[in-house]
Amino acid sequence: MEVFLADNLANGAGYCRHLAENIEPAILMPLLPGGEFYNAMISQSHASDCNGVCYDYLADYSNSEFHGILDWRLALDLAALAADERHPVDLTAEYWSGIPEKAARIFVNAVDGLEAQTIDSLTCLFRGKELFCVFTHPLWRTDHPSLINLATTLTLTSEALGLRQCNLFDALRRPGWCLTRLDFEG
Repeated sequence: MEVFLADNLANGAGYCRHLAENIEPAILMPLLPGGEFYNAMISQSHASDCNGVCYDYLADYSNSEFHGILDWRLALDLAALAADERHPVDLTAEYWSGIPEKAARIFVNAVDGLEAQTIDSLTCLFRGKELFCVFTHPLWRTDHPSLINLATTLTLTSEALGLRQCNLFDALRRPGWCLTRLDFEG
């Protein structure tokens, strides 16, 4: 992962140089467990009310064109990966708790006949006995080990490529697009 920092002004104040030389304490540490921003973002008062971006943390008038793609949960995952490239990217972190179920409720309310089930710690939607989709972490590849395990559990195939997947970022921000894509695939 790479981060590019640039001053806006020629002969700037040196903020970018300072941040580049102190990236871990200045940017990463506050976003890692125990850090100031981490603790504030995962607090019950914030996490339960914020789907991904809010004016308390990421959103600002100056970045309004990016609000649709900002997500504090992904920011925490990316910070953890930047600090340790072996950090597992999954849905077991407490800040992902309840998010797959929230996405499932949106889909179940929108489409008659869908039922949610949790299998191998993944939230799946079924239409009758047929798998409609599985909700995945936004950073997962289609062959993530959790998806391969799910495919094996469902005795579909030893590969997860056949699973109809919807990542949680898209499921919460553009459920209509996801449903149309899933119906087209089915």
